[in-house]
Amino acid sequence: MENRLILLLLACLLLCSCGYENGDWPAHESRDELSEQESSEEVSAELSEEVSAELSEEVSTELSEEVSTELSEEVSAELSEAVSTELSEEVSEAVSNEVSEESAYIPSDEELVLISDYIPNIALDIRYATENNFTKQVIYNSSNAFLRYGTLKKLIAVQEELNSLGYSLLVYDAYRPTYAQWRLWEICPDPNFVSDPNKGFSGHSRGNMVDITIITLDGEEVEMPSEFDEFGAAADRDYGDVSEKAAENARLLEGIMEKHGFNGYRKEWWHYSDKVEYEVIE
Repeated sequence: MENRLILLLLACLLLCSCGYENGDWPAHESRDELSEQESSEEVSAELSEEVSAELSEEVSTELSEEVSTELSEEVSAELSEAVSTELSEEVSEAVSNEVSEESAYIPSDEELVLISDYIPNIALDIRYATENNFTKQVIYNSSNAFLRYGTLKKLIAVQEELNSLGYSLLVYDAYRPTYAQWRLWEICPDPNFVSDPNKGFSGHSRGNMVDITIITLDGEEVEMPSEFDEFGAAADRDYGDVSEKAAENARLLEGIMEKHGFNGYRKEWWHYSDKVEYEVIE
């Protein structure tokens, strides 16, 4: 197309150069020469108009294509942004609704819940999920700690008060499945330290009993009357045969636990039951 236009322009220029600049005609020119020149000028004009039209059309087409491309890109970008914004808002709203629904859910007091879901800063050392217990065997299939929600609410209050004093709870045991109670009884059939499942299950299998101690907020152990699950005189609540500091710490824990609705077991300083009873969870 470009080569054709160039040739047409050159033809026009050559034809135009055949005329006279002033428009005066020499006296010796004949009518045929004048007619021939007029014919050349007409052809030149026609060619010029044709070239102009073709140039105009080509420029118009190119401009149209450029404008169309720019508009298409602009519309595409705007549509993409609009769709992206809309999707982002929908996802955000869906996540917000889901989080809101989860936060709004409040379990019933009877429901068994994960302790760490409600007391994030509590420490766990579930001994029966390890060999570090009096049986020297792994009794539990999991190291998660569960309690009835009604019991857990009281433990939350205990943790908050201990935190204000610079301490935290550490849990040794909580809900105990019935299969685990049977295994413990097989290993240690002593009703002074292990509930006989033939006569009924302890509060551990009801989800309202917890074995605990206190530690500092930095995770340091504090002196207590004895080791966890130590079967001896030092483990009871007499505190007459332990150090003054150990007795003070045990009494601190006991006082706060009783204040918030727990009863302690006289033979084990770490053992507490919710005053509210629940059924055994089979």
